[in-house]
Amino acid sequence: MGWELTIHTIDVGQGESSLIVVKYDGAIVRTMLIDGGKNNQAPVVNAYLDHWKISSVDVVVVSHYDDDHSGGIIELLKADNLYVLCEQVAINVVNIVKKYGGLEQVAAATGATYAILIGAYKDCLQEAEKVAKEAVERVAKENKMDCGGAVGIGLDTAICFKYGDLNDILLFPNSPKIKNISRCIGRKINQVGALELQLLNELYTNLWSYVRVKNRCCTVGKFRNSIIVDTGKTNGIPDAYRNYLNGDLMIASTWRRIPWVRRRERIPNLGDEILRDPEDMGGDNMPEMYVMAINKYIWPGKGPIALAEDNNNDSIGLLLQFGSFYYYTGGDLPIEGENMIATSIMNDKLQHRLFPVPTQGISAFKCGHHGSHYSTSQCFLNTLKPKVALISCGDNSFGHPHQDVIDQLHEHLGIKYFFLTGCVYHRDHVPASPREKKEDPFQIQLKCVGNKSRVSGSDECKGNILLYVYESDLTNNAGRFGVEYYDWDNEGYVSEWIEF
Repeated sequence: MGWELTIHTIDVGQGESSLIVVKYDGAIVRTMLIDGGKNNQAPVVNAYLDHWKISSVDVVVVSHYDDDHSGGIIELLKADNLYVLCEQVAINVVNIVKKYGGLEQVAAATGATYAILIGAYKDCLQEAEKVAKEAVERVAKENKMDCGGAVGIGLDTAICFKYGDLNDILLFPNSPKIKNISRCIGRKINQVGALELQLLNELYTNLWSYVRVKNRCCTVGKFRNSIIVDTGKTNGIPDAYRNYLNGDLMIASTWRRIPWVRRRERIPNLGDEILRDPEDMGGDNMPEMYVMAINKYIWPGKGPIALAEDNNNDSIGLLLQFGSFYYYTGGDLPIEGENMIATSIMNDKLQHRLFPVPTQGISAFKCGHHGSHYSTSQCFLNTLKPKVALISCGDNSFGHPHQDVIDQLHEHLGIKYFFLTGCVYHRDHVPASPREKKEDPFQIQLKCVGNKSRVSGSDECKGNILLYVYESDLTNNAGRFGVEYYDWDNEGYVSEWIEF
């Protein structure tokens, strides 16, 4: 089977989010999420990852800080921090109390949960074990005891326990809410025994509103060890972005660090490869992702870009190479930056076998800025000579995709297809877009002669687009790849194969 690459353009409405998955012999080797749409799209992105059985995301790229790119990522990291907290508390409580049974286990679980949640000491597990042991000893001395009594003893033991070396900032403050959560865990233990999943769900349900996570989605900790690649800029950075990146949660108006989150931020240099695992570089034919632009500069050092909006100019531009297949994506970079990138891709050689790109150009690219006319110039298309374009845009007030970009894609001889996650405005050369006039007939995009556009999705199905490449379909200077999308007229998924 060999290597396999899939590039998922996730339908996040007016925004952008892409998933890169690398497999070898059918097993996932590496994953990368590029942007996450707006903050309310976090559940959409998370559900999409779950659908494709992505249990961990190795690399997360925030192309720039505009909210329709970074907002979803922030919400995913926030939700992930909460999940990791609940999971580790559940695991630790079970490990502490599994040697006990009955009401002794109830008291031990209540006390240990409270002790870990308030986190008032540096060695929380050691102290929690002491609380549990003392609670069990107290229960053993009682002649008559029910579940409620055991819960009360566990909580009282934890509250009265003389902790050792105190932390300056508690994980959770000593509050009625935390006491109630601890009681719930004690009662749950009485119902199901020492089972991690049930305790995790109980904690997750009770703590959700406490930490003010707006967009509820259960990440199952898939971002706990992610490398977060971003521009490193401080201007224009969203509120609390780095707090959530570093594993913090806002609890009782104070930032609290979740000790079990192991993410790290990476601010790459021009020309850096960011997809491979630096500790396990994989095989020679594994796909690779190179940084072509960051913070207004273009490989190998051109710039700075002086036009357009500051945040857009900072966008990270990336070139993905898999054998003879090449794919470009660049956030909201403006025309000036894209044109310089196109020249660099075709002419400037990195210190690696990647360059130069074959003279026939790249295979596919994501249109910059959601199909805006501030990106995707005729010069860019003529230089890179792509075969396929992808546009991520949904219901928006900006007129995306703009008609002049559609015209250029339709008229460019090298473009075989351009795929859209949606098209809410009437656009010439896009038969599946809304009719210009009510009396205009409906058109079926697959039956329109000369039509290059493919709009994905329907009222019932999201407009996700899946591009896939197999090592067996690639040669030194040629190959083919497929693109799958949901066609409204066929009421099902359709694939187009493109040779290059």
